Amino acid sequence: MPMSLLPSGSRLAVFAAVTLGALLVAVPAQAEDYPMIEDTLSSSAADLEPGVPTELSGSGFEAGTDVDITVESAPLPLGSTTADSGGAFTYTVTIPADLPAGTHTLKATGVAAGGGTTLVLSTAFVVGGDDSGLPKTGYPIGLLASMSGVVLLGGLGILGYGIRRRLLLSGPAGLGNAR
Repeated sequence: MPMSLLPSGSRLAVFAAVTLGALLVAVPAQAEDYPMIEDTLSSSAADLEPGVPTELSGSGFEAGTDVDITVESAPLPLGSTTADSGGAFTYTVTIPADLPAGTHTLKATGVAAGGGTTLVLSTAFVVGGDDSGLPKTGYPIGLLASMSGVVLLGGLGILGYGIRRRLLLSGPAGLGNAR
């Protein structure tokens, strides 16, 4: 049935469903360097705290390669060091005291042993909040779910109105003029 022949409430319900579908599949894309190897960055402190010096260490890099240390929420460079002859490094950083509250990731990035591949060591930490110790995974969908619920309820309301209107216009017991 063409859209122009659908009752107006049904057109709005179809529009609401299409809009909801578009919102659910709209996920931001993030570019990454490939090929890439990821591993865990070690720190001398159990909890990384802003303003407190922390010793970081890692291995698996190409000997003599530069290793860049960043906080990946801004991103904010914290310094650079060179991997030793065994591909390891130790570097002391101070997390900026003015880092906004929330979950952040500290990263050490350089060329992996054997060359040709990027190695990223990382560790997550929380500033100004209670961390349950569980990893933070997935995409934050609270607002998206709320908007989807509102759109869905609106579409159902419009559909219900259209059905009720059709029944009222068709006469008693929905029989209309048929006898």
